[in-house]
Amino acid sequence: METTDCLDGNPPAPAQSNGDQSDALIWPRHIKPGEKMLSRDEVRGRTGHSTGLMYELIKRKQHPPPVRISARRVAWPSSWIDAYLSHLTKCPVLADQA
Repeated sequence: METTDCLDGNPPAPAQSNGDQSDALIWPRHIKPGEKMLSRDEVRGRTGHSTGLMYELIKRKQHPPPVRISARRVAWPSSWIDAYLSHLTKCPVLADQA
């Protein structure tokens, strides 16, 4: 299953990968000070993705990856999820495939 951007045939992302995986997404490595961090359940609630689908999309680099916030917890910066959802709403075909 291949996903593409509505305009130019490339996958949606805040930034496009130039590496070997043409469908890989690049997410910023920095997190704004004081930015709200979302738990896995909060991300699932916002995206509607199951945990399995979410991690499959992360593996394919088509979903923002989590950030380790402690030895046993990960979270997602809310701005990353907002950007991801913005791309999905601009390209309904992608939302159907995700």
